[in-house]
Amino acid sequence: GGGGGTAPGMTYDSGVLTASITQELKMGETAKFTVEGASHTVRIMGLTASTASVQIKSILITKLLALGAPAEEVDIDNDGVNELALKLESKSLSSSKVNITIAPLVGAVITPAQPETNETKPDETPSYEEK
Repeated sequence: GGGGGTAPGMTYDSGVLTASITQELKMGETAKFTVEGASHTVRIMGLTASTASVQIKSILITKLLALGAPAEEVDIDNDGVNELALKLESKSLSSSKVNITIAPLVGAVITPAQPETNETKPDETPSYEEK
């Protein structure tokens, strides 16, 4: 056999994360991206038959992602707001590869307007009722 490919520790730079991406990573490889003006990384630290241990850095966070589990939301800058969602899509122990979806939550963290506010959504026309 032989093979070739990438050296261990390869980093894939996705630039500014504006939409969900799915990145294939081998053990020890890193996905790099920018969220809210800061650079962050997700690195594969360990694999089992049904889980992947990932390390998220800007501040050090470790998460265990399980196949079939809902996306794991992560507060990557310790400000009390989750900026990322990570989901283990698939994995192969034989090739030590995983597919992880990394999604920005920037728009999702805005709480919906409460009924008592007078805010309108851009696609809604305000209605005025006379009493």
